[in-house]
Amino acid sequence: LDRAGVKARKAHQPDQRPASGSYALRGGMAELARTLAAKVSGPIHQDRRILSISREGNRWTLWAADGSQGAFDHVVLAVPALPATLQQA
Repeated sequence: LDRAGVKARKAHQPDQRPASGSYALRGGMAELARTLAAKVSGPIHQDRRILSISREGNRWTLWAADGSQGAFDHVVLAVPALPATLQQA
């Protein structure tokens, strides 16, 4: 960083710095999906097993396990986290 950058960085109070790190939602990650779904106008496809996704220009094409496919302007993938397990060697 140059002097101006260092000075600007020091001027920030700790509570004014951009947040980073891991976050937890009170209702779990499902709460994020529910909140987004409540704010979106238009069709929402939920509980679909997606096998493939590709981007073509400004559109996303998704292929589902049931053989259907669709092109969309916006896609939000909300997937369950894998259980965290530790194994000793």
